[in-house]
Order: sequence, then structure tokens, then C-alpha cells
Amino acid sequence: MKQNFYRIIILIILVNMSFKPAFSKTEEPKYQVLTKENNIEIRNYEANIIAEVTVHGQRKAAASSAFRILADYIFGNNEQNIKISMTAPVRQYLAKADFTPEAKEAWNISFIMPSKFTYAALPAVNNPEIKLRKLNKRKYLVIRFSGLASDGKLKEALEELRYYVKINELRVKESVLFAFYNPPWTLPFLRRNEIMLELIN
Repeated sequence: MKQNFYRIIILIILVNMSFKPAFSKTEEPKYQVLTKENNIEIRNYEANIIAEVTVHGQRKAAASSAFRILADYIFGNNEQNIKISMTAPVRQYLAKADFTPEAKEAWNISFIMPSKFTYAALPAVNNPEIKLRKLNKRKYLVIRFSGLASDGKLKEALEELRYYVKINELRVKESVLFAFYNPPWTLPFLRRNEIMLELIN
């Protein structure tokens, strides 16, 4: 029984490793690390364009619904029928973090568009729920962690990040951005999750 369990674990690891080369080519936003302390960094980000949709409800359900809408756009359901490469991370934004089960906030879920596209060159959306938006250069305080991104784990990491803000007397915007980099079949210990707070200069 134990031998079979170990075989399954090894198989899962091998499957993850086999997918890694494909996902290593996934484009990520460009940034410069200004400071680093353990798993917390201050980063300067380049300007980006995002495709964004707003969905009401609890975080996981809202994210799942929004993901399908955005995936439909990049898979070719747009005015030019152009397929757009998937990038990482998938971004989840909430103006005020609330992890209570009854929460019914509005979540903004977004994909970053590949850097080869200008705003004018992106295919127009068919679905009016999707908004294309420019993001200017910005600076974030970021905490990075692995594992499953449960609400409890997100809350714990956010509290650590806010404590860092307090002891270093930093000024940040109230909005909280969650960033998830991996496909759902990725083993928990191989996952990259981040929480980002935009710094006020």
C-alpha cells in the first residue's frame, strides 16, 4: 500500500516536470527587484496592458467564473478571431480584503496581455464584460509563498505583509492584489503565489 502511494507521488512529480518546459516559456511581466528580505520584495514594474472582468461573489467562485470569460477572449472569441498567448500570473484584485464565507464583494480578475501587443493592436472584445486597460509603471511590495492558496493562507500572508509595512513605515494603497502563476495540476510545493500592495511614492 505504502509502495503504491510513493509510486503515485513520483508519477505526479514526473508529470509536473514534463509540463515545466512548456510553462517556462509563459511570459511574465517585467520588473526590477529593488530590495529583498526573505520572501518579501519591493519591485518596480514596467507598464502593461490587462484584460479585466469584474465578477461579484466569493473569491474562488468569482475567479473561476471570470477565468472562463477571459479565456474565451484570448482563445479567439474576439473581433479579429486572434488567439492570444496565455501569460502569468492570473491577477485577482479586491479593494478591501475580506475572507468571511458570506462575503459578496466585487472581484476584478485580469490577464496581462503579451508585451508584443500595443493597446491599439489588441483585438477588440466581443464580450462587453471584458475591459482592456493600460497599467502605468508602478512599485509593489510583494510577498511570495508556495502551497495551496486557501483563504486562510492568503490572510496569513497578507497579515505578514502588513506587519512589514508597519515596522518599515511604508505607505501603500489600500487595494490588495493576489497573483497566481501556475496551472491547477501543479503540486502545492511547486506553486508560486504572491500578494502585492502598491507603494505610494
